[in-house]
Formats: sequence, structure tokens, C-alpha cells
Amino acid sequence: MKPSFWLVLAAMLVFGACKNAAVPPPSAPKFISTLPATDLSLADLSAFATPTANWMVVGKASVPWDEKVEAFSTAEGKDILVNHPTEEAGGALRTQMEHGDLDLSFEFMMPKGSNSGVYLQGRYEIQLLDSWGKTEVTFGDCGGIYQRWDDTKPEGEKGFEGTAPALNAAKAPGLWQEMQIRFQAPVFDVNGTKITNARVISVVHNGKQIHREVELTGPTRGSFFEQEAGHGPLIIQGDHGPVAFRNIRYKLFEAHETSLDSLQYAYYEIKTNKGTEDYIKDFDLASLSPVSAGAIDSISRNQSERRDNFILHYSGKINVPEEGEYLFKTQVGGGMLLSIDGEELILADGERAFNDPPAHGLKKLTAGAHTFELTYLQNHRFWRNGLGLWVEGPGIDFQPLHAQGSVPPYRPPSPIWIETDERPKIMRGFVMFGEEKLTHTASIGSPDGVHFNYDLNQSKLLNVWRGPFLDVSPMWRGRGESQLAVPGGAALAMSGKASFIVADDIPTAWPDSLAEDVVFKGYDLDRDGMPTFRFGMAKGEVSDHFSVKGGNLRREISAKDLNQFIQVLLVEASEIEALSEDLYAVDDRSFYLRLIDGKAELKSSPSGQRLVHNLSTPITYELIW
Repeated sequence: MKPSFWLVLAAMLVFGACKNAAVPPPSAPKFISTLPATDLSLADLSAFATPTANWMVVGKASVPWDEKVEAFSTAEGKDILVNHPTEEAGGALRTQMEHGDLDLSFEFMMPKGSNSGVYLQGRYEIQLLDSWGKTEVTFGDCGGIYQRWDDTKPEGEKGFEGTAPALNAAKAPGLWQEMQIRFQAPVFDVNGTKITNARVISVVHNGKQIHREVELTGPTRGSFFEQEAGHGPLIIQGDHGPVAFRNIRYKLFEAHETSLDSLQYAYYEIKTNKGTEDYIKDFDLASLSPVSAGAIDSISRNQSERRDNFILHYSGKINVPEEGEYLFKTQVGGGMLLSIDGEELILADGERAFNDPPAHGLKKLTAGAHTFELTYLQNHRFWRNGLGLWVEGPGIDFQPLHAQGSVPPYRPPSPIWIETDERPKIMRGFVMFGEEKLTHTASIGSPDGVHFNYDLNQSKLLNVWRGPFLDVSPMWRGRGESQLAVPGGAALAMSGKASFIVADDIPTAWPDSLAEDVVFKGYDLDRDGMPTFRFGMAKGEVSDHFSVKGGNLRREISAKDLNQFIQVLLVEASEIEALSEDLYAVDDRSFYLRLIDGKAELKSSPSGQRLVHNLSTPITYELIW
């Protein structure tokens, strides 16, 4: 174990209690360079069948976060779909497009207390609701898969099934939220008999996976069709409350497949040395004699019984069903070179571990057969090893081109949770912020379910989130190599800039880090157990205090004994909209910032706008998301 593990262990014994729990699944995997989806046009309502008067297309929509309203404030334009139900008009909205297997993503905005839903194939409802701040959620909350209903059953049993989201990822009213849904339609035989139930493969709400592999035995309550089918439209509920949508995108997947044929292999046993001959192009296969060669029906890492020091070379044809862009994705332990029609498409080389990020290659192909060549170099005895190659294309979901045993089985480990109860918890551990691993950080969890983490070296507020506190399985499981403390809820990332700097005026480019003469002096806990981080700078001291008030994260920055001006950065974003003298919508209504005490100035910045304050007087504000 690494020496730093004992520091983590001590911190956990002092500040946290760990529990294994049946709690939310880990964040959804990040897909890179996937083929573009189709935009559902919101230039007007022509993408929908017979829209009723409650639906309109606008250029801007907004609602207050703290009061119920019957309608959005709107501005003329396009690209935003709005529902304003009335007693006279409250019809559902049905797409002209019909779908079977589907990837769907959209952004939506809920007014306070509002209710809506999206029906896949018009039959299976994913609930949309203002569930902000709820600590316990059901199938009827935002992101829930709604229950089924049977009037013939006894009272108390009419409603059945239904799946609650694994956690509440809902944002505050008036903020734009994101949802991604992967759906598999039911399958019927030639006689129309259902042989496979529909499935919700995944739902990701605001970046957090809330469903995985949920089987749907039949339509949910309120379905627009009594019988199931292989295809159907998207239908948006229109009679329950106002809701707004934008950036509705989808991919339709049909029963098209690619295939490999006329496949030949050659197997070479080699010797590699660290630093030399660790790359595919270091080996001239034409000058080497294969140990074995011949025809084969699939590509597989298991063609060799060795753990390392071998090369597998495959050649043959790949058949694609129709013309279009094809995306190839590889996951490999070792190195791999993929060529299509003689063009080098993917070179994932070196001493790669199987859990390294996937490599991608994109190529436009005509329908029919194309030459295929793959070289796999195994140069290291990794713990988890394998060779995986997938392809996505027009109407084709990602499908494997490798044999099943070529990719090692993997089941995400159960999280190890630090939970908060009557007192806040402070956890030292590493934090991923963007692509950077930060080592001098603290994660703070409150009993109110409002949490954040903080860069102690740089005075940076990193992420804020609600719900479960921390998953520390990367610290405790196995050797705990990554030492990561992972937010348990849907994390909202801040700008990553230093919070305060020594400067007479606001600089054009705000620094990413503090000056070298700024010293972190530790932190104190108030009577509620919440921290004040202290920094020595400008011959004095800056204090950065956090608390939770009314379910929001509050921050108070003050200073004493300064001999120079300190400038404070409250927030920097592409867009900051002043909603009132003390309330701002940040980053296209991603979250709110509300001033509690003190004044702030809204200034332009190279990346957009920033909200700043001169620390000659204290400043207190809170984040609402």
C-alpha cells in the first residue's frame, strides 16, 4: 500500500463512517467521439403531429426558482419548446418520428411544483417533475420509470412495478437539466407474439446514472396505446404542468449489422523490452515467422495462451450494410493497430492498460465489403487484459467485432460510502477535477445532504452536489491506487480558478492558481462542524467559511490585517445573467448565485463574464442548483 493510504485511513477513522450499501450505480461512462445524433427540429412545430394550442416554439424561456407560476416568461424565436397547459388546451405532443431501439437526449426546465413526462413509444413514461431537494424519491419523482396500473386488481394493488431513480439528481426550478435515455424496444415473432420485453438500458440525469437495465413488462400508467408494438412515437405529456425543452436529439437503431469474413490470423511469439520494441511498428512482421497461422472465425485476445510477449495479426473483410459514417472503438491491454481499406484508422499503442480510455476512429464507408487488418501487440502482464473492438454506424448501435471471451468480464464494484448523519464529515483524498487529479483537497459533507470539495492549495471551490456524500471505494478496494474520493451525487463543477488574488485591479486573465507567497494555514470548525479555511496573504489573513442554509451552500469570505487589495472571484462562466440586484443565473441557467451580504460587480472576461468583489469588505453568497 502507498504511504499516503495511512493518512487517508486516519482521516476516515476520525471524520467518517464507511458503509457498504445498495445505493446509486456509478456515473455513466463517458463516450468520446460518438456519431452525431439527429436533431429534432424546433424551428417550428412541424416535427409533431397535430399539436394543440398549449404548445409553442420560442427563443427564450424562464421562470423564477422560488415561486409557482402557470406559464414561462418567453421571448420570440426558435429552438425552445414550451408547454403552457390551460383548461381549454392541454393536449400531449406526439412526434412525427417513430422509433424502436433508441438513444434519446434532451434538456428540460421545470417550474416550481410542475409535472410532465416523456413516453417512449408513447407507452413507457419517464417522469419529469420538480423533485428538487427531496431526500427520498419514488417512481413518481424526476427520472422515475412510472408504475403500471390495473383497475381489475384489489384496492392498494392496482399500481404495480415502477422504478424509482437510484438518486435524486434534480436541479432547482428554472434551471436547465439534462437527460439521456437508452431504450430497447420489445421484440415480436412473425405471429406478433412478444418474445422479449422492452428495456430501459440506461437513464442518465444531470450526468449521474439513475437507471440501469430495467425490464418493462408492459405500458406504464397513462400510456397512449393499450397494446405494445415494435415502434411508436415519442409523446410528451401536456396536461399536468408547464415544461420547456431544447436540444432534443435521437439515434434510431434498426436490425442492421456489420460482420467480418474471410478472416485469417498469424500468431507470433516475440520479446519486448521496456522502452524499446514496445510499439507495433517496431516489429517487421514480414521478417518474422509465425508460430501458427490460418483461417479463423473471430478475433480474440485468447488466441494466445501467453500473458504477454506475442503479436496477433488479423486480415480479412468487413461488411457494412449501408453507406455512411462508421465509428470504431477499441479497448485494449497492450497495443493495437486497425486499418480499413489500407488506411490506418486507430493506433492505440504502447503499454496500455485495458482500463485506459478507449481509442476511436471514424471513417466513411460505402455499402459492401472492405479490407480489414488488425495487429495486436501484447507487451505487458496486466492484471486485466483483453482486446475489444466495437463499431457504430447508420442505424447500428455499438456492436462487438470480437469474440465474447476476448474482453474480460467486469462488474462495477459496489460503492463504499461515507455517509453523513448528525454532524458534517470532512474527508481528505484525491479529487478528479476535469482531467486533472488534485491531491491537496478536502471533501465536506453535511447532514442536510449538501456537499462540496475544496482545493486547499489553491482556495478553489471545486464541485458541489446533493444526495449521497462520497464513494471511497477507489481508496479502499484492492490497493486503493487512485486514492480518489468520488462525489455520490450529480456534481456541479465550478470554474477552477483561484478564489482570491492580491491585485489592485481586476486582471484581464484571472489566474488559475494562487501566488507562491500565499500560504494555507489550516482550517477551523464552527459549532455546527462546518469549516473555515484560512490563508496567509498580503501580510494578513483571508478566511473562507462554508455553511448550509435553507438547503443551499453558503460561503462567506473575509480578511483582516491586509496591506494590499484582495480581489475575490465569486464565479466565472460563459454567461452570467443578472435576474435582480442580488440574484444571478450562471452559465446559461446551470445554477444560481445569490448575494446575501456585500456587493459584487459583473465584469466581462476572456471566456465570457465574471462576478467579482474587492475584499475591503466581507462578501457572503450562496449557490442554488
